[in-house]
Parts: sequence; C-alpha cells; structure tokens
Amino acid sequence: MKVYLCTPVLRDKKEYGNYINEFVEMLPEDSWIIVMDADTIFTTHYWYNQIHDAIEEGDALITAVTNRQYERNELDSLPTPNQIAENSDYDEHNIVEHYKLGRKLYKKYGSTLKSYKGGRNMGGFFMLFSKKVWKDSGGFKDEIKKADWDFHKKVKGKHPIKIMPGLYIYHARRLENDIFSDSRK
Repeated sequence: MKVYLCTPVLRDKKEYGNYINEFVEMLPEDSWIIVMDADTIFTTHYWYNQIHDAIEEGDALITAVTNRQYERNELDSLPTPNQIAENSDYDEHNIVEHYKLGRKLYKKYGSTLKSYKGGRNMGGFFMLFSKKVWKDSGGFKDEIKKADWDFHKKVKGKHPIKIMPGLYIYHARRLENDIFSDSRK
C-alpha cells in the first residue's frame, strides 16, 4: 500500500473532478490518495505518521483541521464548522504561529480520528481516502465548486467520514484577495 498526493493544477477548473478521477484510475488498487489544495501547508513533521495511522483504521474519507475553510461572512452562520481548528485565527498569516498551533494540536490529539459531524459537507482543502472509497462512491464530478461536497455526499453511508483534529494544515485560501485589492485583475 502506498499513499499518493494529488494537487490539481488546472487552467480550466471545470475539469477538477475529472483530473482527480484520471489520477486515481492510474493507481494500484490498494492505494490511498491525498487530494490537497495548492495553497495549503502541513504544519508539523508528524503529518506522514498521522496519515499512516489514519489509514490503519480502514477505508474512510478523512479530513484535517485548518484556519480558513469558508469565506469570512459564512463563518458565523455555520452550524458546526468542525474543519476550523480550535484557537485558529482567520487573519493570522505569520506561518510561525501556525506551526506553533499545529504542534499544540498534535500534542493534544495526535492521530486521533473523530466522526465528521459538520453542518456542511466536507471542504476539500485536504481529503484522504482509499481507492476503494473512491470506487464505491463513483468518484468526483467535474465541477470544482462542489466536487468535494459531492464526493462527501456520495461517500456518506457507504464508508465512515472522519476528521483528524491533531492534523492542522495552514490554508492561505484567498489570502491574496485580503492583501491586494487588485488581485483579481
């Protein structure tokens, strides 16, 4: 069993789901896959052990915790934003602070897996799953906006969906928009 990392790099984001599906199709049957956004960073050097510990628990769809998952205006309306790490700060971008938080969360939770009970479908900044989970769910659809949510819905009821509160990943999600007013030009 090997773990493969997929970070889609696309000009046409409509092909996001198809890109992941083509990637997974090429892999051996006993593979595990990490789909991770390009604007994310692991914050400890323990992450690879945490991933292998999670895999030992069996087939599942697994996520981590982060500092940014939704738009700021959505945060207060979320019933259970459990992908947002405890004590994380949406506006803190000193990476040293994120590494400190990652270490603190690792020390508190280690590789513990908890049931995902989010009020929303899982955001796709980090998803870990086996090829079996991918096959059983029918894979990803081609639309980037909801490919992760759709995959979560299709896995639900077929395999466990878990979150690892000790695996903290810094997410720069739309940070450029916060810093530069002309970032979309």
